[in-house]
Amino acid sequence: MELENGDSVHVGPDEVLRKYEVSSVPTQVTGSGTALNGSEYGNRTDTFNDETMDYDSDSGDTTTSNLSVPLGEEWESYRVDADITDITENRTWVENSGFDDSSTWNYTYHNEPKTYPNSTEDNEFISEWDSDGDEYGGGCSFFQIEGYRYDTGDQWGDWYDPGDKAYTTQNISINRGEITWAGISLDYYADCVGWSGYMTGFFELFVSIGDPDNGGSYLWSKQFDAIDDDNVWFPTDMIATDASSLNLPNLSIWAGLRVTQLEWYRSSSSYNDIIPQGRLDNIVIYIKSKAIPGDINLKMNGETVSNVLDGGDPVYGLGTASYSPVTPWNQGAAYANFSWTPSPNPPDPNFDINVQIDAAVTAYARRYNVSTIYDAENFLVGDSYSVENASDVNWQTNFYAAVPGGYASNYFFNISLPQNRDINYVAQPTDRTTNLSLGWHYGDPGDGLVNVSAYEVTVDYQNGFWLLKGSSPNMIQNLEVWNQALSQWSRTEVFRANNDTRFRATVPASYENNIVNYSIYAPNGSIWTSLQATVDSNGYAISDYVNFDPYNASVGSWEVQATVVDSVPGDVIRNVGFYRREFSIKHSTDISVKYPVGSDDTWTKNVSYGDPVLLQFRIQDADNGDLLPGGEMTYSWAAGSGSLNDMGTGEYSVTLNTSQVTSRGAYPVSLEWSDDFYDTISTVFTVNAIFDTELLSSDAPGIDIPRGYVGQINLYYEDEESNPISGATIIANWSHDGWSVEEEAEAGYYTINLETDDSPLDTYRLEITASQDYCESRTISLSVQVRELFTSAIPSTSQVSLPVGYQSSLTITYRDTDHDQPITGAADAISCNWSEIHSAGEENYTVVETSPCKYEVTLFSEDSDVLDSYDVVFNVERYATQNHTFTITVELRTHLTSLYLDNPIEPTPYTGEIEAYVVYY
Repeated sequence: MELENGDSVHVGPDEVLRKYEVSSVPTQVTGSGTALNGSEYGNRTDTFNDETMDYDSDSGDTTTSNLSVPLGEEWESYRVDADITDITENRTWVENSGFDDSSTWNYTYHNEPKTYPNSTEDNEFISEWDSDGDEYGGGCSFFQIEGYRYDTGDQWGDWYDPGDKAYTTQNISINRGEITWAGISLDYYADCVGWSGYMTGFFELFVSIGDPDNGGSYLWSKQFDAIDDDNVWFPTDMIATDASSLNLPNLSIWAGLRVTQLEWYRSSSSYNDIIPQGRLDNIVIYIKSKAIPGDINLKMNGETVSNVLDGGDPVYGLGTASYSPVTPWNQGAAYANFSWTPSPNPPDPNFDINVQIDAAVTAYARRYNVSTIYDAENFLVGDSYSVENASDVNWQTNFYAAVPGGYASNYFFNISLPQNRDINYVAQPTDRTTNLSLGWHYGDPGDGLVNVSAYEVTVDYQNGFWLLKGSSPNMIQNLEVWNQALSQWSRTEVFRANNDTRFRATVPASYENNIVNYSIYAPNGSIWTSLQATVDSNGYAISDYVNFDPYNASVGSWEVQATVVDSVPGDVIRNVGFYRREFSIKHSTDISVKYPVGSDDTWTKNVSYGDPVLLQFRIQDADNGDLLPGGEMTYSWAAGSGSLNDMGTGEYSVTLNTSQVTSRGAYPVSLEWSDDFYDTISTVFTVNAIFDTELLSSDAPGIDIPRGYVGQINLYYEDEESNPISGATIIANWSHDGWSVEEEAEAGYYTINLETDDSPLDTYRLEITASQDYCESRTISLSVQVRELFTSAIPSTSQVSLPVGYQSSLTITYRDTDHDQPITGAADAISCNWSEIHSAGEENYTVVETSPCKYEVTLFSEDSDVLDSYDVVFNVERYATQNHTFTITVELRTHLTSLYLDNPIEPTPYTGEIEAYVVYY
């Protein structure tokens, strides 16, 4: 069975051939181009025998032989050749056949030697022209013989010797070939004069070539006793005679009266001699001999028939002619019209002439403008083509042959081809599956034609559809897409959403202004859009831009196909181009956590060890928001690997069981999602398999802390198996100051240190959370009271004596009684009302920390202070610390003084300076 592409496949008797369309995107382009123009040729040879042409001596006219060879319908003949295989001319060459006068004939006699030597041979012979001796009083030849008397003793009478004859001769020269036939006609008259009506058989009238008694041959003879009557003219009509003894060119014709045997007259009662007498008239000898064309001026269609030469000499009976009409014959026949004229004309003698020819007439015929057929079933003209991507174009067509009868022996056809066409397959109508190895010629690129000489293949089965296949170069030499990112053309490209591109086909520049059609096929096989571009002077056909919008240009493998034919409107289609380029569109992807709820940000989930956990992820096209079912999503973790369930909604799920892992811990689940033409997703979701825990505190339900001091809370953290948990993370919501955690040496024990320096006095709810990797986080609540610090402030004296104008001190001991520790850095916490009592001065009192918890208070007085006893109130006040107030009695009194010279005075000269120093206190 022949397939659409011209290939064939064998189908067995129990097999069925079916065709399945795998993809709707065409892989080839098929169509029909303009039909190729063919012409068919043949020649037919018809043989014609014994074609007769005559010369009429009365009118001087000749007849012709009009031969014709039939042509096929719509055929024309442009030439005829003729091989004349036999030319014979049948004519008489005898001059003055009717003896109209005495010319051309030589009258004579012949007397044989006497039979009896002792006799006196006195025969008398008469051979002459008789001017009025014929039947109508016209001329004829006259012959008479008289015997000689002799007495042998036993026999006596008038004797005639055999071979005696009275006759006439005419020598003729005939320049012709082989004699094929000879015939003679004449009128004759006889009489035995001495016997008065009795005709004896010892005499004859004859016509011969040469002397019949000396090697000549009779053309005709008539013995007297065979003549029906004497003194009567008899015609012979035309009598065929033996022509084998006739040798051209020279013939000697004898005609007369002859003695056939020894004869004498026996009668003794009378003395009359026999005296035979004869007359001949109208001797016509027709010789049919082979002639050369020039002997008879033979022509065909007005053209001289040529001689056939052998070694330079013409061959009698043969001729050849060729004729090409100015306008080919197209009315159903080719003609070979033969004509001739005698030579000379009129002939001498001027008798009727018959010419016969045998001819093999060959008509050379043709039929132009025969269109090839691409659809044999419907007889549609054209040249079908098929072309696959970037390959040569395959052409297939049929030439329908209906060979006219008789032309098969030399039938062939030519088909004009484009210069780039390469014919590679020719099959005959009866075997279209076999490429002929002979019988066809040319068909290579540049030849411009293919010749199929059908006669070399078969002469019996030429009719039908001859299959021809060939190829030509693909018009499109390259197809490229525009890479906008690189601003260059490329063979293919992976486009992203919203990319722009255009397409460029390259064809030979000779196809300028042809239209290239672009079809862009989406991944589902449908045409997404179509474009056109005109070939420019450089051979480029560049399309407009297209945009791959993510909402209407789906991801996948795309294809652009460019097609072109070498036809601008009105032109013929002889070349085709087809080129395919694949490109793809790829989108970005995004993944989010659907389950467990709350894990979308952290991509982790704590699961009690041994419990299952459902993981469900949502995959989306990041460019257009579409959910993406149909991908392949796999996972791999410590307990194994597998595929997630495609839920068909763009979500993928899997349930993992933490009982399959060996212990608590963080178990990363590696996730891989992939789908063609989408960015691959590789990510990790962590499943924390955790133990249940308990968090305990021996300080429950709470503690109190003097402000400014560090409070401590003791904790114990254990798992579900009562195993202490070390290295845990302890978090407290203590935001009122700093805090820290200390892990104790004993496993599972922790101490929280709460700082209270900046903590307002209040009772707080403290939440403490303990966590450890892969353990359940536990939170407990305790109360924390931040209170004032318990202290003591003790003065060193209750009474101070202060001379006016002087200063006096006392010491206050300031201690933390909660912790039995000195309070340092609290000088500004000690104040008194001394400033209100004593006179204004440079300073009133100072408080200086002289040693830890020891604060020296110095009271200053002025001379103007009023002497009296005063109660000075001291306040010891510090934030978040217990306050103290106490009174000290200060007595202002006079003070003792002393004045003395501090240095000795040396003797000093008069007018000198004395410097003295005194001490006053």
